[in-house]
Amino acid sequence: MKGKKGYILLGCVAAVVVVGCIVLAAVFAGGGDYATVQMTTTTKTQSERTTDTMSADASSTTADTTVNAGAISIQADTPAPEELDTQLFVKLGYELRFLFAVDAFDDPADISVSKLVQFAFCHLYHDSLTDADRAETMVYRSASAQQIEDELYQLFRVQDVEIEQSDLYNSGEAIFEMWEPDYSADVFADATLRQSGEDYLLEVTYYAQEQKTDQIGELTLTIGSDDGYYIAAMQ
Repeated sequence: MKGKKGYILLGCVAAVVVVGCIVLAAVFAGGGDYATVQMTTTTKTQSERTTDTMSADASSTTADTTVNAGAISIQADTPAPEELDTQLFVKLGYELRFLFAVDAFDDPADISVSKLVQFAFCHLYHDSLTDADRAETMVYRSASAQQIEDELYQLFRVQDVEIEQSDLYNSGEAIFEMWEPDYSADVFADATLRQSGEDYLLEVTYYAQEQKTDQIGELTLTIGSDDGYYIAAMQ
């Protein structure tokens, strides 16, 4: 009797082993894709990152928090002329200081020729570089010396600059060339406009984010008035 029980137990074990082998054979025969599955990583878009951050912080922010997206707040001691676009000058100051790394100057002609030319070159196509639409592909630009000189005059009232010394000048073709850079950005700032004789002083504080909690810099633009408004100095 004991011998029969042993044979029965051995038979059960063998049956289990056979079934297991059949299952494994089916997996490898019909599931060859399992061996070629590759791990993929999905990068979130900027809007998705923002949504996640806002959701995570929602419990720690108060209902009284004021968000002023992209705001440039300007106070004026005296009413500004209607044709003086103070918000544009706030953006021009941002461009000079943070995008072109231009330090303080009493005379725009003291700015390096290459920076002057590139600044004017870009402004041939955009009033505000920070507001320019982002191009899907790089854009090749070319301009004549006359175009650059005219734009420099409009922006700074500078003349007689040796613009051919610029890195962007192609002496063989006698033109200025560049791949247009992407300077688009959000500008957050508080500014005060004061009149100083015939000129205006625009005192600006720039911030890193829309809540305006972290300052990134300050400057004062002197806005000259001579057949239009222009940047006369920056401190």
